[in-house]
Amino acid sequence: MRIDQKMDENFGILFSSDSLNNSTGHMLTGNPQVTVDSALVITEKEWVKVSTYFTPKAKYDNLYFCQFQNKGEAP
Repeated sequence: MRIDQKMDENFGILFSSDSLNNSTGHMLTGNPQVTVDSALVITEKEWVKVSTYFTPKAKYDNLYFCQFQNKGEAP
């Protein structure tokens, strides 16, 4: 059985100099510098290439590749 779904609009990549604590188990709060087109279709058994260019404006020590929520949104 093949399952197709659209990429979640909360998915992104955040570069940061600060460590983000996620001890609550909820989505991280932040504004990722790299976001994904939410119209991108992903499947259960096929790889999908996601790529972009990013020019950093500072030196970053951490990379967060996950789901994000905006500040003030309920988890």
